Amino acid sequence: IGVVSAGLLILFFCDLLYILYFNKRLQIAAREAESANKAKTNFLSTMSHDIRTPMNAIIGLTTIAEKNIGDVESTKESLRKISLASNHLLTLINDILDISKVESGKLKLSPLTFSIVETVENLVTVSQPMIKEKNIEFSFNINEMEKEYLHTDQLRLNQIYINILSNAIKYTEPGGSVSVTLHQEKSDKPGCVRMTYVNR
Repeated sequence: IGVVSAGLLILFFCDLLYILYFNKRLQIAAREAESANKAKTNFLSTMSHDIRTPMNAIIGLTTIAEKNIGDVESTKESLRKISLASNHLLTLINDILDISKVESGKLKLSPLTFSIVETVENLVTVSQPMIKEKNIEFSFNINEMEKEYLHTDQLRLNQIYINILSNAIKYTEPGGSVSVTLHQEKSDKPGCVRMTYVNR
């Protein structure tokens, strides 16, 4: 009886330990799932804001092109700007479709060499419809730009610039003004520059 009781007691403790271990694993899995869902929600919320800016630009520029269909030069310029906004929008959509990034909450940087001047031009282009709609006085100044070509993640840089500018335009009263200044500063890290982007 003593041996059987001891055996049953050992089995009971083994089952209890297994149940505790299994519950702990379930709690960890639940926390990971909650974290993944939160990361997905934050990611999609941010991206939905990013998508609206180039979409508004495409819609606004299409309207301008329709009104000036007889003006070849104006139509060409509108189509060029639509192409720029469309390429930016396509990049954002491809980013959203990468489900692994959404679920992990991690963003992989994809550096490439590009012209910061062209990036600024694109930034102004996608923001023009919002600026005209609110009749905002707008100015964009580039100062002390020693290095035109940078090697970094162009999409992330665009997202930062566009988000800041679109918020500035959004919260500026109609008829107000928005001033943007972009300049380079020396960095303590060799081979790098510091970009200072200011909205007023």
